[in-house]
Amino acid sequence: MKHTIQDMDALFAGLYQAHQGAYAMPAEEADEAIWQNWKKTWRDGLKKDLRGFPYKAAPLQVRVLQSRPFDTYTMYLVQYNGEAGMLIPALLLVPSEGLRRYRAGGPKMKAVIALAGHGAGITEICGLTPEGEFRKQGEGYQKDFALALCQRGFVVLAPEMPGFGLRRFREDCRKGPGQSSCFRMSTNLLMMGLTMAGLRVRDVMRSLDYLQALPFVDAGRIGGMGISGGGTTLMYTAALDERLRANVISGAACTYADSILSIFHCTDNYVPDIYCHAEMCDVLGLIAPRPLFLEAGRDDDIFPLRGVLHCASQLEAAYRKAGAGQNLAMDIFEGGHQISGRLSYDFLMNQL
Repeated sequence: MKHTIQDMDALFAGLYQAHQGAYAMPAEEADEAIWQNWKKTWRDGLKKDLRGFPYKAAPLQVRVLQSRPFDTYTMYLVQYNGEAGMLIPALLLVPSEGLRRYRAGGPKMKAVIALAGHGAGITEICGLTPEGEFRKQGEGYQKDFALALCQRGFVVLAPEMPGFGLRRFREDCRKGPGQSSCFRMSTNLLMMGLTMAGLRVRDVMRSLDYLQALPFVDAGRIGGMGISGGGTTLMYTAALDERLRANVISGAACTYADSILSIFHCTDNYVPDIYCHAEMCDVLGLIAPRPLFLEAGRDDDIFPLRGVLHCASQLEAAYRKAGAGQNLAMDIFEGGHQISGRLSYDFLMNQL
């Protein structure tokens, strides 16, 4: 039966190599008009691939469900409306000192949307147990990066993404915090002509609406940070929404060929047709010239370093063409699939 395995390997190897990339980035020497046309047409194409666009949101409605003061910040559980009548729960972390200065006539604060990866949801990045109890900071692969950013002076909004935490099917909630609804939701959406990636992107866009409406947030200084699936969601959102002024993508920027198409991943990563149109560097290229930081563990086994480096090398051309080579940075740290933060937190601080 060995010939069967070899034949299938050869078939898919040929499909990978036949990838043309209808929306691949232009050659660096192409003139500015070609680059601008590429951005416009590829953004339109990306929206079609993600499905569910154009997105017209209803007037924003917000409820504060709970507030918990800590020594240096206050944590709010909030809820606001998304698409199709959905409610988006989120944790909002507000630094006490920054708010005090604002109320005394000082400047508005910079803010970050923090997007969690696969796991129990937003509690894993905000220093809480799944039951909402405070715990030791820095545990797990996500290392409570939302809380770490708040402690550096950012207003941080961590929206719960569909499939995790507070946004799961009831049957999965009964199985405990470790059981996600990601696979079933993703496959059901595909059968309905939608994608989980697109749904999450629109949730983040709605979260930006909420952040911009907060009187103490500087709408011109909002960035994003995401790990793993959260990094993927941030990539697509930042490619489409320029309100995200500076972004950190951790454990997600790679190539489709080296990661999503070669290694087992959750179904939420799969977007129909996208590989016919682009590689991941072409999606990330839409973010240029806005500041972008890529963070990757040298031993990450689901987003391999070889793919990360190839993606980054291709992405450099978009930033050079935009005259913004200094706005693209990367940290390859010793470790696996996890947040580092050793340089990325300061990157956001400096850029925003």
